[in-house]
Amino acid sequence: MIGIRIFFFLIFAGIVAYMIFLADQRERGEDPDCSSRYTPYLNSLLLPACLLVLAAGYFFASGQRSDYGRRLFANLFTITLHLSCYQLILFLLLPLFRRIISARACAALWLLPNYLYLALSDWASVDVPRWVISIPPWLPALAGGIWAAGFAAVLLWKVAGHLQYRRLLLREAQPITEPEILAIFESERSAAGKKVPTYRLVRTPAAKTPLSIGFSRRSIRIVLPQRDYTPEELHLIFRHELVHLGREDSLNKFFMAFCTALVWFNPLMWVAMSRSADDLELSCDETVLLEENEDSRKGYARLLLSTAGESQGFTTCLSVSARALRYRLRRASKPQRRLLGSVVVGAMFFLMASTLGYVALACDYGTGAEVIFGGQDSEAWELTYLRYSGDGETALYTCTDRQALDSYLAALPLEEALYDVHFESAYCVDLHYLTPQGTLALMLVEGYVRVTPLYGERNSTYYRTTEAIDFPYLRSLLKVQERMEVRPEALPTLGLYFNEEINQGGTWIYAKAVVEQTYVDGKAQDTAYPDNGEVCTVTAPEADHVRIYFSHELLTDPYQVKVENWDHTEGDTVSSAAFQKPYEIPLMPYSAHYTIFATVTDRTVDYDMEFSFDVIRPEEKL
Repeated sequence: MIGIRIFFFLIFAGIVAYMIFLADQRERGEDPDCSSRYTPYLNSLLLPACLLVLAAGYFFASGQRSDYGRRLFANLFTITLHLSCYQLILFLLLPLFRRIISARACAALWLLPNYLYLALSDWASVDVPRWVISIPPWLPALAGGIWAAGFAAVLLWKVAGHLQYRRLLLREAQPITEPEILAIFESERSAAGKKVPTYRLVRTPAAKTPLSIGFSRRSIRIVLPQRDYTPEELHLIFRHELVHLGREDSLNKFFMAFCTALVWFNPLMWVAMSRSADDLELSCDETVLLEENEDSRKGYARLLLSTAGESQGFTTCLSVSARALRYRLRRASKPQRRLLGSVVVGAMFFLMASTLGYVALACDYGTGAEVIFGGQDSEAWELTYLRYSGDGETALYTCTDRQALDSYLAALPLEEALYDVHFESAYCVDLHYLTPQGTLALMLVEGYVRVTPLYGERNSTYYRTTEAIDFPYLRSLLKVQERMEVRPEALPTLGLYFNEEINQGGTWIYAKAVVEQTYVDGKAQDTAYPDNGEVCTVTAPEADHVRIYFSHELLTDPYQVKVENWDHTEGDTVSSAAFQKPYEIPLMPYSAHYTIFATVTDRTVDYDMEFSFDVIRPEEKL
């Protein structure tokens, strides 16, 4: 798994490096219409969009909000940790990088954290984290609340500052109407390519340096201060701003502000993020001066000196802070190597991506008595399935000392793993308990316990054991059995939940279950099973759907649902694949009979089942 993961990240790193190299090559004259000079580095909204989806999922998590909140906190921890480490390393190496690689490559390095959304992908996760930090159960809610408040405050502060600056900047702005200035702008726009739109040019006394402001085409303004520029300077100014606009540097600066808000608690990140704007300007300078002669480069340097100052908000301006001026002046006269820059970008991407997931969180949850048995008396539970794998053997077993087994499981110290677990273990124990709620499946492997209720939402939860599982002891409690005995009380059931009014107290209603056929090792069995009574009939005047759960694991998915009108004269069979939610069956607006056909399994016996229930609409005359 690790080898495959590294292989894919090496491929992605190569693709990223090649994209940067190709863009540099095109900028040096291989692109006839120069369009590559006016295209974005990367999509700056990948990571913000992914985190927005995660946050939205929290508010729609309904009853599982606390569980989802803990996983959300763990994902944010992973992202902020990697972002902090990556930006700190980049900040320390920045003086070296500015001397040896191209400005475009330096600017692209600041945008690579967009790919931290990979931390949310299952395929990118590691098998088992190298370092697991144990936290108390109350910490995610407290720390998450403090972090969210700081994040919102910082981001709103930066957005509000930008909007205020835009209002002050454009309050006294007047459209530029001089034909000679408009002609120069049009010539630079035409040179940039046919896809570059026409932007509005304005002049205002509030501007100290030429700049552009705005995100969308309609809101963008290219702003000039109230001073005179030579035609040569205007050419350089407009070319500079068009490059910024084409590369969407305003959005890139918003992304930098977003990253600052993510790690608002780290003062070093504030310093690091402020350097990113400098590299966006350095990259723009580098592109503007492509194929320019020595006199033009010196003229551009003089223009920088005459407009030195600080940018505000998410603007892109010709000037930048004094700390970066010496780098800009040097770059204006000496372009840097580009191939090496592409290699550095690819290497930094690989470093950032390949280390994802090696540090993770686990939530201290207590013992197996609380996690597995939920404080209930396990003596009333039926052990219906037990499989042991280890020491070169895999077989079905029965338990010779049920009390000792339950006591061992109840004493296990467990922490909820707030990360995806993909494991390969030399030892594995599978157990199924038949509980009053349905079948509860357990899997014990080296270092972890997986708990899966085969009913309701059917979500698996992984728990990390803080002490090694004693597999030899568990093996001593077992004896080999060819196959488990099928018991009538362990037969499959189907739970129905309409709404709180019908399912009072949250209790489930059970459909009539009929076993059509059973199979053991693929062979049909000639066994008679008892009928579980009359068809369940529910009066539901307003219910538009019914939520279901299977007590046993589905062997074939999707299952089939037959819907008939009340007199059985019309009917249709629908696959659950057509449902928006696989475990929610839409109800007809009229009284109807419902039959569900499904094949379920308890790992030893397969069941062809028919589950049936009726729904009555009382306003109809039956």
